[in-house]
Amino acid sequence: MSLITYVLYHKDSLCKFCSVGKANHSTLPARVVDTMSQDVPPSDVSEIIYQRPSQMMDYWCAVEAATAAFEGGWFYSGDFVGID
Repeated sequence: MSLITYVLYHKDSLCKFCSVGKANHSTLPARVVDTMSQDVPPSDVSEIIYQRPSQMMDYWCAVEAATAAFEGGWFYSGDFVGID
């Protein structure tokens, strides 16, 4: 998607070693959801999904993959994260 979705600031880089940083919600809405697309508590690790008006709508020559990745206007990234 070529977006800056999370930012890890220098001051946090050593104490948050495995972190991707803080969400850049000014860029796009993001949620961490379970397999039923329900939001999970911050301590749970689950899939991160994104929503943006200008996001891609399909995968080139991969209709089945696109059907799985795009649901209800959200892009299901396949990336699993936890929020602290």
